[in-house]
Amino acid sequence: YLGQYDTFYVEKAVIALINDIIVENGIDKRNVVCGGSSKGGTSALYFALKCGLGHVVIAEPQIKIAKYLIDYSINDVLDYMTNNNPNDIKAITSINSLLYELILENNFWPDLIIHAGKETYYFKEHIIDFLVFLRKENRNYELDLKDYDKHSELIKFYPDLLIDTVLLDLPDNNKKICIKNIDIIQDWNRFYLHVNGRNFNETAWYVYKDGKKIYTQWYTNNPFFEFTANEKGKYTFKAFAQNNMQAKIARSSSYFEVK
Repeated sequence: YLGQYDTFYVEKAVIALINDIIVENGIDKRNVVCGGSSKGGTSALYFALKCGLGHVVIAEPQIKIAKYLIDYSINDVLDYMTNNNPNDIKAITSINSLLYELILENNFWPDLIIHAGKETYYFKEHIIDFLVFLRKENRNYELDLKDYDKHSELIKFYPDLLIDTVLLDLPDNNKKICIKNIDIIQDWNRFYLHVNGRNFNETAWYVYKDGKKIYTQWYTNNPFFEFTANEKGKYTFKAFAQNNMQAKIARSSSYFEVK
C-alpha cells in the first residue's frame, strides 16, 4: 500500500481515497477504526497516523518492512519497493524506519491495541523493539499477548478482539450482546470454563486440540462448561453466546497444555 521508494505514489492514492470517503460521509476522524493483521496491521497503523484516525486494532504487524521482506526472501516485493536496487542501504533503512519516523514527526496519537503471539517471529523481531520505542516516546498502547508461536494462529484470537473493540465503542453498546472474558480453571486434564458477559441467554463451545476442532458443545442456558482431555496436547476453547433474537458473538481462549 506504499509503492516505490522514495515517491510512494500508492500511499498518496490510498490517503486520498480514505480522506474522500471520510468527507463524503461526514465522518469524524476520531470515530474511524483501522484494523488489520500482518501487512494489513502495518498499513492500518501507518494510515491512521497519516490521516489522523482515532482507533487502531492490529495483529502482528511487520514494523520494519524491509527487514521482513529480507528475512522471508520476498525478493520481488523488495525489488519493487527499492526500484530494483535491493542493496541500496539508504532505501532499506528508510523503509524500515517509516513507522518510527512518522511517529516522531507526528503529535497525533490514536488509541492503539496490538495483538500478538508471544513466541512468534513477529513479536520477537518487530513488536518488542517497537513497544520499547513507544514507551520511550510516551505513546500509550494496549498489548493483547497470547500463548502461540505460529503467525497463522492469530486467526483464532484477532477477529474476536477487533469485533469486540468496535462493538464496545458504539453508543448503544450496553444493549449489545458481549462476551467480556472466559474464565478457565485447569486441573491436570480437566477444565472448568465460564463465560462472563451481558445480554445473552445461551452459550455453546468448540474445543480444539493442536489446532483441530475435536468437540462441540451445543447451545444451552448454562454459562458453565466442563471438559476432560483424554490425550496430551495443546487445547484451546471458543465460546459462543446468543440472545433471544439469535444474535451471536464468540471469543477464543489462549492455549492450555495437557502433558
